[in-house]
Amino acid sequence: MAQSVHRASGLKQQNKKHNKLGHKTKGQIKSLSQGRLSIQSVSRKAKHDLSRVERRNQVKVIRADKKEKNLMKKRKLGTESQPPFLVCVLLLDPSLQQEAVLAALRAADAQSVVTVSEQNITHVSCTRFKQRFAFVVPKCDDLYSILDTVKVCTTLLLVWPCSTDEDLHLGEDQQRVLSAVKAQGLPTPVHAALGYHDLAHKRAARCMQQLMQEVRQYFPGDDKAKVHLLEKPGDALLCLRQIGSQKQRALFYRDHRPHLLADQLSFHTNCPFRPRNNLQLLGIYFLLQVDSGSTGTLAVTGFLRGASLSPNDLVHLPGWGDYQLLKVVEHSSDPHPLILGGSRKANVATKADDIVYRPDHNQCSLAATRDDVKGEESSSDDSGQESDGEDSDDGASSVTARSLKSLTAVPIKKDRIPGAYCAKSDYQAAWMIDNEAFKQDFGGCSDEEESDDSEDEFQPPDARSDDEESMVAPDDDDSMSVVSSSEYGEDAYDDKMDYQREMDEYQRMKDMREDLEFPDEVDTPRDIPARERFIKYRGLESFRSSPWDLNENLPEDYSKIFHIPRFEHYRKRVLADAKLKDNAVECGRYVTVYIKEVPTHAFEEHKVTGSPLVLFGLLLHEAKMSLVNLVLKSHPVGHTRPIKSKDRLIFHVGFRRYINQPIFSDHTAGDKQKFCRYFHPGMTVVASMYAPVTFPPASVLAFRQLSGNRQELVATGSVYTVNADRCVLKRIILSGHPFKIHKRSVVVRYMFFDRDDINWFKPIELRTKWGRKGNIKEALGTHGHMKCMFNGTLKSQDTILLHLYKRVFPKWTYNPSVPRGEPLYTSGVYPLENKSDVNSDDEEDCGKRRKIEKELQDKYLMPPPSKKQRKVRFS
Repeated sequence: MAQSVHRASGLKQQNKKHNKLGHKTKGQIKSLSQGRLSIQSVSRKAKHDLSRVERRNQVKVIRADKKEKNLMKKRKLGTESQPPFLVCVLLLDPSLQQEAVLAALRAADAQSVVTVSEQNITHVSCTRFKQRFAFVVPKCDDLYSILDTVKVCTTLLLVWPCSTDEDLHLGEDQQRVLSAVKAQGLPTPVHAALGYHDLAHKRAARCMQQLMQEVRQYFPGDDKAKVHLLEKPGDALLCLRQIGSQKQRALFYRDHRPHLLADQLSFHTNCPFRPRNNLQLLGIYFLLQVDSGSTGTLAVTGFLRGASLSPNDLVHLPGWGDYQLLKVVEHSSDPHPLILGGSRKANVATKADDIVYRPDHNQCSLAATRDDVKGEESSSDDSGQESDGEDSDDGASSVTARSLKSLTAVPIKKDRIPGAYCAKSDYQAAWMIDNEAFKQDFGGCSDEEESDDSEDEFQPPDARSDDEESMVAPDDDDSMSVVSSSEYGEDAYDDKMDYQREMDEYQRMKDMREDLEFPDEVDTPRDIPARERFIKYRGLESFRSSPWDLNENLPEDYSKIFHIPRFEHYRKRVLADAKLKDNAVECGRYVTVYIKEVPTHAFEEHKVTGSPLVLFGLLLHEAKMSLVNLVLKSHPVGHTRPIKSKDRLIFHVGFRRYINQPIFSDHTAGDKQKFCRYFHPGMTVVASMYAPVTFPPASVLAFRQLSGNRQELVATGSVYTVNADRCVLKRIILSGHPFKIHKRSVVVRYMFFDRDDINWFKPIELRTKWGRKGNIKEALGTHGHMKCMFNGTLKSQDTILLHLYKRVFPKWTYNPSVPRGEPLYTSGVYPLENKSDVNSDDEEDCGKRRKIEKELQDKYLMPPPSKKQRKVRFS
């Protein structure tokens, strides 16, 4: 029996309202109503119940609509007038030959037409399926090339290794590649294998069964996954069919921004004058080789994907930076057509009819002056100038108008920043503050540079040492080398060792251990009064509900960032406006993008690496700096040691990558978040840093630089929000010990050592580790004893705590120049491969060294004790 549902009728009884003021005349009612009429009847229309036939027709219409949408998505790729399927061929074994894989795919259809572009992209036009494919094979030992290619490809073809053993397990580097690719955003996967054709039938069947188990282990959601054997033309043809017919996965940061993979590249250096003879030409060539700051115009040719591109937009080259466009040329001819013959000749004949799009007065600017961005409501490079106080239409305004009207940034030249990275434009140079002016105005010491909990070991971003390896290789103990002391002698051995660095690492391990046992607890100094040492801290009655003024004591960096009050609302508006572009090239066209002011050295480095070049168009305001918050989750394999706040990390945020030193905080709800000194394994934290605006959702990868230019994936996550009002509070805990206990009255010692300090912190509430609350009543004597009253009787083994808070901010350490890591599949090579090459003395020294290191790790990196095992510090 069908369940009946009550439906309200359109007719409803209307009762008279209560006349609380008594009788009114008509004149009084008219004057009170002032022309307003009350609706007496119900105007809501009764809901119409659909019949069975109407419900069936409604389901048919919805099904047909979804089917049509899926067909339209499929027709946007691989057809004659649309860009080809872009397939990234990922080799999971360095012994596999990419020529063999491409040869098998080319031979799948005998009637297919194959062309190869200048950047080694293989285009296959399959007339059998009436589809075309583009295969790009990044270097299997270059992680950055793999990640950049996966960012823009529509299909990921995974070529699994062939193993003659029945136990197939991927190596450490192979697992790193798969983990990074899946965390960044996995396109539609297709699995293939190479090398099983030479095995016996039964053995090949067992190996294929083991391979399928391995595929399901790394891709558990794909139950219908099939591995194609590329040696068989029939299986290779089925692989092409699956690529062209399967449902495409959507990636937000890729589908909502214009992007392309470079099919052709050309670079033209900006020449100040035209040479008249060979001598002048030789001089120009010499100057261009010497001058590393020279720029030129980069022409990138390829199929435009994702969204439409306007010449007024800014573009981003991963690892290069943000740039302006000179022009965009839409080609009428397609160099890789689906149908060859007369149509190709016609395309060549109409090649002169290319459409050129040039920027107009609405072009986004990278200049660091307010006049160049007059049409925008706010600029990230306002340099602290006073605002007119009026809000703009889109709701975005600079934080300068709120609190920092008197602070001004000092734009300086590039050569005024010793040791810092070279700014590519005036836009980047204006973000950097003059160190001397900053020291004169603020005393040369910021809130974060005080010697509090060993924070003075972090240098400011513009005070780098001459030893650059100290920044990129903080963990030398991750790779152990065998050194014989008898070979050099005691003095020579000591000269080659950095014992100061070992002691710093030893102290760092002790701090990590102490943070696990006693988080946020610090010792009260005895050489300086506590009221002076903790002058910037304050107490809170409740961390959850007590207010905190967000505009109080903001750093000068806040005068240069882009503030968005309603970020989620503004993000939706930017995405909606991105679809309404004038003077833009439509998605799917074969275009050439001319990028101006590109550094010459960047193009030269790209030619050396030979990696694929990827271009992304930026949304509105995505080139401006703000406070970006990222949610990071600890990686189970790479994150084995804690990471301290403000440690240097390499971030891959969506289509960007840069170096930064974030601060960590708890990922909790509320208007205040607690600062985390360490990012321990297994935790989930929020990393806050000054970085370019990136609209979520966008994936995040965090790498830690190790010795030997090795990079380890330590965390994955996503962009949380772009919010400069995120309040991160650093907590310190001063602890004391009960000296005398009389019911609820307790005499506490060891928390302070001065009578004036007790009177200074008297208004702050006390807590104990066992849940009691109390207050300071009075100071006893002059040596730090104080009388306290609690809400219950204390135990002698309890500990009294006093919580203090201050707001912390990240440092301006954004650096878009990211060094490439060492090649993969080389971590297992050591200089001493033969054990006979090492004498007995070396073996004894090596054994002692390993024993000492193991003892240190067991002592300081062991898991934290349980509550039963934890003891009171003051005993």
